[in-house]
Amino acid sequence: MRFKVTVQTWRLLAGSMVILLVALCQHTTPLGWIETRLYDLRVRMLSSQHAISSEIVVVAIDESSLRRLEPSVGRWPWPRAVLASVVEYCSDAKVVAVDILFS
Repeated sequence: MRFKVTVQTWRLLAGSMVILLVALCQHTTPLGWIETRLYDLRVRMLSSQHAISSEIVVVAIDESSLRRLEPSVGRWPWPRAVLASVVEYCSDAKVVAVDILFS
């Protein structure tokens, strides 16, 4: 028994494909989705080749540290002289990066 393909079947198939494509493109483009997956794969492959250095230190300023330092340093935002002394304290480091918004 052969299945007869009618115009209605083709319309149903085409409509289903359009709905599927719209659903896939709703949040991101298909090429963007593929590129994201390939980027994740590249990062996983390359990151396993490098050992994590214990020489890297990240110093984060959070709410609890601001509260503890407020009696001695003052309220946030600290004066630039205080931040300069913090950077000066790190003067033995090869690189010091500061990510603070001075608005």
